[in-house]
Amino acid sequence: PQVDVVIGNPPYVRRRAIAPDTVKQIRADVLRENIEIAEADLSQLTDLYVYFLLKAAAHLKPCGRLAVVVADSWLNVRYGQVLRQYLQ
Repeated sequence: PQVDVVIGNPPYVRRRAIAPDTVKQIRADVLRENIEIAEADLSQLTDLYVYFLLKAAAHLKPCGRLAVVVADSWLNVRYGQVLRQYLQ
């Protein structure tokens, strides 16, 4: 469903602690809901919280608000480029 606001504290889980099939399913789900993001542009090393943000943003109504607590690592790493572009 489309919502006005998403507020959250996404999961901070080491990728190595998540089964590869689970990450693959999360990734596929996020890409399915964000058709403007090319699969090749979303790094396989993307942190789980970036997937959380992309999924949450896909459910916002126009002019909706997204407020989450996140680490700043996505600002300085290659996998964060997709999120930075998406948010702009």
